[in-house]
Amino acid sequence: MKRWIFWMVALAVVVGFGIQTQALAEPRVAVKPMANLSKTEMISIYGSGFAPGKEVKILYTDLRGITADLWSYLDPKPSVRNDGTFYAVWKCGRYVSKKMIKPGVTYIKIVDEEYNLLAHGSIGFFKDGAPMKSPVVAATSSVKMGKKAEVYIAGSGFEPGQELAIIYTDPKGATADLEAYLKPAPKADSKGEFATVWSAGRYVSKKLIKPGVATFRITDSDYNLLSHGSVAFTK
Repeated sequence: MKRWIFWMVALAVVVGFGIQTQALAEPRVAVKPMANLSKTEMISIYGSGFAPGKEVKILYTDLRGITADLWSYLDPKPSVRNDGTFYAVWKCGRYVSKKMIKPGVTYIKIVDEEYNLLAHGSIGFFKDGAPMKSPVVAATSSVKMGKKAEVYIAGSGFEPGQELAIIYTDPKGATADLEAYLKPAPKADSKGEFATVWSAGRYVSKKLIKPGVATFRITDSDYNLLSHGSVAFTK
């Protein structure tokens, strides 16, 4: 439960930095942030802000680009309660054994019965053992593609004074440090928190961003993974 509370605090940081307060009422999902590439691994998924009583589906896109409904591998199933929340656990062992997951950051999507995107969340998979704890990061959930596209990113739980890097991998697989497009530079303050804005317009104009969910990584100055997040880009 503390993990979900900590995640909501990160959302509050984002809202305070510039996102409208109503964003907290939008559907949001918190996912187990760091996981092991193990046949016994289970991914906890918690959602809030969903329409009570409505059916939701959880989708995963594998390394071949094939998107599948995880329903058969969820226990409990994602049933939205009267307060707009749901809890589910993805037993991802089959995906690991079939090599449909690789080390790195990936994401899941929460959709409605007609497969319209409602929310999304990122997961970091580790081959040699995932960290037990990690800083929490939240970002603008959905961003319209355009020359003035901006993504607000905030986090907490970092080492005070720690210099950070935000890394993005484009659709062609090229990975780059977003340093030149971030204001202010991402650095944890005395409380271990940071907030910045990614001016993504150039990436949109260069077609380095495509419609859909994209992930980004938060690393230290040596590019070791500390945390991660996701954002949905729309036309």
